[in-house]
Amino acid sequence: MIRLWRDKPVSIPIKSGDVTVPIKHIFPSGRQALSHSLQIAGLGRNDKVAIPEWSSHCVISAVGKVATPIPMFEVAKYNITVDAILIYEQWGWPIPENVMNNLGKIFKDKILIYDLVDSAHFKFEGYVNNKLFKNIYSIISLSKILGLPGGGIALANGQQLEYKSNVEFEEYLDAFDKVDYTGLELPGIINNYKKSEIPAVSKNIKSWLQTNDLFGSISCELQQRQNNILILSEGSLTKEWPAWMKKAIEIGAGPGIAPLFRGEPDLVLMNNQKKLKKELGIETSIYHFNWSGDPLSPNYEKCLAIPVHGLIHNINKIVALLNI
Repeated sequence: MIRLWRDKPVSIPIKSGDVTVPIKHIFPSGRQALSHSLQIAGLGRNDKVAIPEWSSHCVISAVGKVATPIPMFEVAKYNITVDAILIYEQWGWPIPENVMNNLGKIFKDKILIYDLVDSAHFKFEGYVNNKLFKNIYSIISLSKILGLPGGGIALANGQQLEYKSNVEFEEYLDAFDKVDYTGLELPGIINNYKKSEIPAVSKNIKSWLQTNDLFGSISCELQQRQNNILILSEGSLTKEWPAWMKKAIEIGAGPGIAPLFRGEPDLVLMNNQKKLKKELGIETSIYHFNWSGDPLSPNYEKCLAIPVHGLIHNINKIVALLNI
């Protein structure tokens, strides 16, 4: 089964002279990197952070551990003053430049938390105009981008933040990793808990980082995503995609998931979902996608979210099956 998010790591062996990211800059997860960034930014319970509608529960809880999350639509509608905004590149689809510039004008001198957990096209030096916001904190997930069993990176204005792993909790992680969960329903629960809550980086992630080229692996994943999304975009399945999404593909975006069948009845979505699972062993989900690309004027509609990450090697078969 190929999962909606990549669950097997890219492996590009490290070579002599390759630039690596020190372990001290690796967080247990993207969500822990998010909470840590809010703390470093000086935010607290009395501070409000505007977040997009349909944010995942882990984003809401990660923000809620430090500050008070509030829906961005309500912030815009009622002109609510906030201390920071969180912008999420949904499934790795970049925010259009004109939208980001407008956000910079409206939230000038506020803190920007840029959630890039799904975006293989991210840049360490950042690609948002720093003059628009007070400070920019970027969040990256090695789990969602590369399929590692955890791992995240946090950047403050392009500079990597440090994380001190709890040695005692590393022992708990090792114990979890040694248990055979074959045939049980627990692995997903435990893995989610490990990545989200335990304040330690597992030996598995450390070992991968010490033996693999992080930047080379991300570059490989990006290229595979770009190849898949380009093939998909050339067919009739993406006729409902707005211009900003097509522009994103042209400028080299690397989303890991593509939204299809916009506005179709639930029955159509479910039938195609079953078809992909049965015929090709591909997991999909029925989700809401923001078709406007603008978090201040969102247009969330149901779609069938399909994977286009690097584990998809049969994108042409997907296109052919869904065009029947």
